[in-house]
Parts: sequence; C-alpha cells; structure tokens
Amino acid sequence: SYAMDGSVESLMFFNQGILDHFIKTFFPRGSLRSIVPIKEGVYHGKAEVYDESGQLRERLQFANGKKDGLHEKFDPKGHKIAAYTYRNGLLD
Repeated sequence: SYAMDGSVESLMFFNQGILDHFIKTFFPRGSLRSIVPIKEGVYHGKAEVYDESGQLRERLQFANGKKDGLHEKFDPKGHKIAAYTYRNGLLD
C-alpha cells in the first residue's frame, strides 16, 4: 500500500487471495519499520521491528496468530533492555 505522498507504506503478499509469506512496513522516508511473517493469513514466525535509523528495537515470535516464545526489546544502541516469554498469547 502507499501513503498519501506516494511512498511505499507496506508490502504484502497473497497466495490464492490469502495473506501469506510476510508483511513489511516502512517509515515515510523508506526505511524498514517491521517485517512480520504470515502463514495462511495469520502471524506465524519471527517478527522484527526497527526504528527509523535501522536499529532493531523488538524481536518476537508468533505461532498461529498469537505471541509464542521469546519477545526481546532493545534500546536505540542495540542493547537488550527486556525479554519476555509468551506461550499461546499469554505472558509466561
């Protein structure tokens, strides 16, 4: 999809009309904001979220549309500042 200024806002892939593979979102200046894996229409796999400078800020896991596994947060310099574990969408 595109923003009002014509820049790419997100990139999505479909397989036979169902969202599949991954969703990528972008900041207005074009740098990657996030990449989220999709399997048959639901979040599934390792997702990553970045800041505008390209620094990784979050890494998390999904299984069948729910948070499942390690969820890490990073400061602007890339140092891990928090880690949580989820099981079937609930904080463990």
